Parts: sequence; C-alpha cells; structure tokens
Amino acid sequence: KNPIVLDEPVELFFTVSVVSRVSPGVIRLLVGQFLNQYSWFAPYLPRIIHELDAEDTTTLVQALSGSLVPSSEQDSVALTEANELLITAADLRSQADDLLRAQARDDIRNRPGYRWLRDVFARSSNLPADQHDDALLDLKLINAAPRGIDVLTTYVNEFFSGDDAEALLMTLNTLEAEEIRSVFEIVSDLTDADTTEGMHYSIECYEEFPFNNLDESQAVYDTLRFPALGASGLFVTSQATAICEIWPTAIAPDIENEAVVSAIPTLIMAGLYDTQTPPSWNQLAREGLTNAHYVEFPNTGHAVISFSQCAEDITEAFVNNPLNAPNTECTADLQPEFIAPD
Repeated sequence: KNPIVLDEPVELFFTVSVVSRVSPGVIRLLVGQFLNQYSWFAPYLPRIIHELDAEDTTTLVQALSGSLVPSSEQDSVALTEANELLITAADLRSQADDLLRAQARDDIRNRPGYRWLRDVFARSSNLPADQHDDALLDLKLINAAPRGIDVLTTYVNEFFSGDDAEALLMTLNTLEAEEIRSVFEIVSDLTDADTTEGMHYSIECYEEFPFNNLDESQAVYDTLRFPALGASGLFVTSQATAICEIWPTAIAPDIENEAVVSAIPTLIMAGLYDTQTPPSWNQLAREGLTNAHYVEFPNTGHAVISFSQCAEDITEAFVNNPLNAPNTECTADLQPEFIAPD
C-alpha cells in the first residue's frame, strides 16, 4: 500500500523529530526502537497493525506522541515524618526538572532553526518512500561535515526540488549564523549523544569493519521477507563501510572475531525484543561458555537489566552466588498482555 499521510505531523515524544506519514521508516522505528526500548509498547503493537491495515492511525499517533507512556507508579510504604519530607523534596525537584525541560523544549521550538527543520520533515513527506527514508537518514549524518549553511544548502538541493526546494532555501538564507548552528545542534540530538562520532568510528572501524562484508550484507538483505525493515540497516552499513575505508585506525587482529571460550561463571541475559543484540547472538555466545546461565526475558529489549526488577534481582543473585543458577521464575510475570483491537 502507499504510505498513509497523517492528518497533521506528530512530534515524537523523545526527540525533536516529526512524523508526517506512515512510511517503512516509521515501521522500522516501531520495531527497531519502540519495541527495543519501551516495555509499555509491545502490548499495543497488534492493535496498531490491525488499525493500520484499515488506514486508521489512532493508536499509532498515541504511541508516537507519548500519550500511551504510563505514569510512574510509586510503591506504597509506611511513611515516617522524615520519609514524607524526603518524598516531598524529591517531588519538588522532579516538578522543577519537568518545568525546566518543558521550558527548554518550548525555547527550542520557538527558534527559527527548529521551525526550518520542522518544515524539512513536513516537506519530506512529499518525497517517494525510498527518497524520504534516505533524506531523513542523511539528515542525521550532516554533523559529520563542517557545520555551515553550505552543507544545509547541498542537502536541500540533493533531496528536494521545485516549490519545496525553493521554500526551504528561501527560509534557510534568512537564518542568522546562530540559528544555523542551532540546526546542527538539534540534529545532533537525533543521534546518540553519549558517544562522539570520532570515538564510535574509531572502535567500529577497528573491531567490526574488518570482519564484515557489504556484499554479504546485501545478500542477506535480498533474502528478507520484509526488506523494508532492513533498508536503514543496509544504508547505515554502506555509510559505515565508506567511512571506515578512509578512517585513520588500525585493524584488529583475527582473535577479535573468534568466539570466547571460557569456564568462568557467566550470566547471559537475553531480551526477546532486543533488535540490537538479539537472543540468537546470546545463544551463539553461550556455546563457548561452559559455566553460563542463560536467561530469556519476555517483553524486554536492549539493556535487559534496565527493564525490570526481575532482571535486577536475577543479576544480584548471580553476583552474590555465581556458581549456582539463579531463580528465574519471575520472568514468567513479564509476559505482555496484548491489547486486542476493538
């Protein structure tokens, strides 16, 4: 089917990015990020798919905008006067943080640079599906180039034409230097801010690139049942390959790519919805670890320990007694309760 155009663009609740239509890129976002990072999301996925089949975007928009994110629940405890004061202070700090974040978001959204980026996202919905995805992916990579209006002009001319290009360039040429810088700063928020690009590629090009092959990646992609879900991965792989071919780093020795063989007690925790390091990878790692305890966690994505108290308890039990298999009964309670379509 053709992409479904939303009645109005939706701002993603966790970033400044805007979604204007249901493209393959949005589906990849749901599977690759929402399912991978948010435990509240999985129960809604069947309903979203059912609604989209009827071109209904109600639950999808609710998920993208954050209105389905559950409010944090506090455990009920017996309160002393001191506890009450501590909780009140924590609540006030939390409210202050929320107000500051809201003010910061409002300040950003009122900037001309932000409004120009919103226009870029909105006009990208006029592009064919494959160009739309490439345009958004390339936008995330502009910080790899020297920051300046020339880079943004080249970007617009590469992906847009006609009235869309004319309008974007006209507004771009009115932006002051400070607003041009703000465009790059906002775009940087769309990527992982915890790791610099230089550090990322220094590690990837040393440890991963020498043992991967773009032709093999293409061959795998060609066999996918739903190739649209793998398009961004193939694009990023091709970009990384081009970068690593010129990145000034050494090549790791062959041992880097060999399976680890060890009798050291090891806890392997696999999130069933982990799209970054899926359970199949955990199972491969397990083959060489003769004293490994392997635990799968339902309704859990990447960084298993951050998803549930169950994961924390199993980790603590293993650390305290690594020679005994931890009790994993609590994982049964993590099974999602799917919300059926109306």
